[in-house]
Amino acid sequence: MSAPLLQVNELTLCVGAHTLLQGCAFTLQPGELLGVIGANGAGKSTLLKALAGLLPVSSGTITLQDQPLASVSGQERARRLAYLEQQPQSCWPLAAERIVALGLQPQLTESATRQRIAQAMAATGCDGLQARPFPTLSTGERLQVHLARVLAADTPLVLADEPTAALDLWHQHHLLQTLQAQCRQGKGMVVAMHELDLAARYCSRLLLLHQGRQVACDVPARVLTPALLAECYRVRAHIDETGALIYEGQL
Repeated sequence: MSAPLLQVNELTLCVGAHTLLQGCAFTLQPGELLGVIGANGAGKSTLLKALAGLLPVSSGTITLQDQPLASVSGQERARRLAYLEQQPQSCWPLAAERIVALGLQPQLTESATRQRIAQAMAATGCDGLQARPFPTLSTGERLQVHLARVLAADTPLVLADEPTAALDLWHQHHLLQTLQAQCRQGKGMVVAMHELDLAARYCSRLLLLHQGRQVACDVPARVLTPALLAECYRVRAHIDETGALIYEGQL
């Protein structure tokens, strides 16, 4: 087995007197699509920000390709991981393809740059928007462009915070199929999600957070159980034999 892309050991993150994450521990191998799930306020975004090196941890360790994340320079981190925040913005009225180009490493040739942009925009389903000024795009289209920016970076690790939230049904499936294809090429993905049926269908494993603590990290069938859905989401629900989430009511 190849070396892990990411190792998290007993990660705890506090801000003042508030503990936002406590005791998270998991390993991400190349080829895995790990879905991070949990109710609102469970700690999904906090975890991804910590994995991206944007929040200091209080205790525990994050190891990126066998190197402590804290010791990886910003420039080197940009070569190893790409991070898509929740509701990404742009302050400039650039054409969509120029936004995508912001994710590229500077040493690429002009031909390689054009090819990388075209591939990334096709992968996220926004390849018809290259010349459109970014402010004229819908919320979903803007998200597709930012996703293309992240994929254009071509990093071994991608962290994405709710990338399907503003997308229609076709684009949700298209995006997750694209991420699966990237994983088959040896990349690793950590994706925060609210759509549990999509998480069950596409993710290799699911990491379930509840009130800042890790409840489970396993294959979807062992995480999306009636007992854990009741505990963490306060609903009666189960996954049927087709992988669909069946909602039965609130608790």
